[in-house]
Amino acid sequence: MVENEARRLRAELFEPVLPTEPKPFPMVSTLPRLPSMIPDEILDYYGWVFCQGGFLNLQMTFEQFLAVVAAVSPTALCPEYDGSELTA
Repeated sequence: MVENEARRLRAELFEPVLPTEPKPFPMVSTLPRLPSMIPDEILDYYGWVFCQGGFLNLQMTFEQFLAVVAAVSPTALCPEYDGSELTA
């Protein structure tokens, strides 16, 4: 019984996907934490990257894109204040 279930899951996991079909967005049990507030400049930048990078063609929403950014680089959406950037 367990072996049959394992074979079925393996077959579903490695089922071939045609290049013309969109691939499903991977589902996880926990999502990366998004900051409660994202600076406008950073949001504009990632909005531009989302539109120009073709992520919309991957059937990805902007929220999913931001979740990927948060997973890859947790501080990218809300960098900490850096006092060394002050100019006199």
